[in-house]
Amino acid sequence: MKQYFYENMKAVPIDLCKQIIKDCETLEWMPALLNSQTYHDKRNCFINDTAMNGESVERSQAATPALQSLKVIMNTYLKSVNKSIYKGVDTPDDFADIQVIKYAPSEAPAGTLPHFDWHTDDVWTQPTLNLIRKLTQVVVISDGDKDFEGGKVEFDPLHGELDYDGRKQGSMIMFPSFLKHRVLDVTSGIRYAVNGWSYGPSWR
Repeated sequence: MKQYFYENMKAVPIDLCKQIIKDCETLEWMPALLNSQTYHDKRNCFINDTAMNGESVERSQAATPALQSLKVIMNTYLKSVNKSIYKGVDTPDDFADIQVIKYAPSEAPAGTLPHFDWHTDDVWTQPTLNLIRKLTQVVVISDGDKDFEGGKVEFDPLHGELDYDGRKQGSMIMFPSFLKHRVLDVTSGIRYAVNGWSYGPSWR
């Protein structure tokens, strides 16, 4: 079986995760869009895609020291894992796109629970540059034993067995963006995660 995944259950220090949770409480959030729809039945969560991408000019939305530290950690893993496991996939050493994601049942539309149904990440592209998402990294910021219930991450079983479930605080997983995966309903609390995507030319 080809090694599709890299996982590290202690990638990010717990103290840093706790500080990021505090920082997340100060961020501005917008409903995630899918097919130009908010609260699409396939995707129901909130995102902030400016705080870690250097796009925001408002000081209140700039990356905090904790988020900046997380970005360094994520890029360090991207560079090393790409070379050691993916044998140098044609993609930069820095994430072009990092998104903070919030799954909060108490803030979801009435009668719904936050989730993200089966999908692949490579459908998001930079068409003007002819680039696609090639590598995905997911970092779990909240504690699945204390901060939220539900929210398990699942991958298409065609890609092999995987113990990772997306609930352990400070854990990280990397995988090719064409792999199908989903986030199950978060039923209580708040699940914060940070996702990074590296873009490159289409697979050959």
